[in-house]
Amino acid sequence: MGKGPKEMGSGVGRFGRMIVAGGVLATAPVIQVGPVQAEETAREAVKSRAWPGQLNATGQPERGGGASVRSGDEPLDTEHLFGFAEGSDIGQPGELELETETTGRFGKRHGSFSAVDAAISLKAPVTRSFRLSPGFIVSRYDIHGMPDQPDRHRTALDGAFLDMRFRVLDRAAAPFGLTLGVTPGFGGVEPGTGLRSREYGASFKVLIDREIIPGQLIAALNLTYDMGVSRPHASGVGRASGFDITGALSWRLGPDVFVGAEARYARAYEGLGLDRYAGQALFAGPTLYVGLGAHLWASVAWHAQLAGDGRQHAGHFDLDQFERHQVRLRVGGHF
Repeated sequence: MGKGPKEMGSGVGRFGRMIVAGGVLATAPVIQVGPVQAEETAREAVKSRAWPGQLNATGQPERGGGASVRSGDEPLDTEHLFGFAEGSDIGQPGELELETETTGRFGKRHGSFSAVDAAISLKAPVTRSFRLSPGFIVSRYDIHGMPDQPDRHRTALDGAFLDMRFRVLDRAAAPFGLTLGVTPGFGGVEPGTGLRSREYGASFKVLIDREIIPGQLIAALNLTYDMGVSRPHASGVGRASGFDITGALSWRLGPDVFVGAEARYARAYEGLGLDRYAGQALFAGPTLYVGLGAHLWASVAWHAQLAGDGRQHAGHFDLDQFERHQVRLRVGGHF
């Protein structure tokens, strides 16, 4: 048998974490018209961007249905305003972005466990509704005093992935944004042990967001399903799956500063189709997003396991399939 499902499933989840930050830009031709005609033209333009049912009795769009803006006329990009959660924006065709996402996982039931995955990806929107993001992962493991495992300290090129995003609903024309994601990938290190292994998996995501107070308070809901196969060099084949539900809020403190909070519920299973329950955990923590000039940004989040339940051990936490603490740092720039 291979390792526990979440040990392998954590690696599957890595392949679905790469997204680019891009704005939704809108342009319109300049037309010289009179005051009355200009007012009518503007009203019709706004109506044309409103989702059915968003117009009130006077024919005006309801507040909160369209895209909001930052300073000036720059639209708000929600993709990385959170931490572990993600917004629905995917960028504009021709806008490339290079991103590094570093995730640290710390604390198991026994001994000392530290694992850091650094994923580097290039985000390339193909159309307004579809984006490709190839990338690779480098991992660092520091493990000491864990039962039935040798101590190890190693850094390795872990694997590669291809993230594909399909935007179904644009917040500029719908009550909320909706994007679907599929991320196949492969790896060479087992996430729960740091041992060499052949890892194959895929992550499937549903990303939903809405500006509750336009330009000020943004909410996100993510649904994730992971599945994968692990072939450790020293044992047989392991198959695992799991799903996460993440909710997040982000509040604007300044033109380029957002603070927020997230809660995430995760379950792990043996088998590719959520076959046999293995464990569950509830995480929560703060988030911070900072814009670093016109083209750079950074976000950081910390999640602590608040409660959990595992099949192997009774207690208040599941530290067999999950970790006690998880930290994520993203840094990106588009050009």
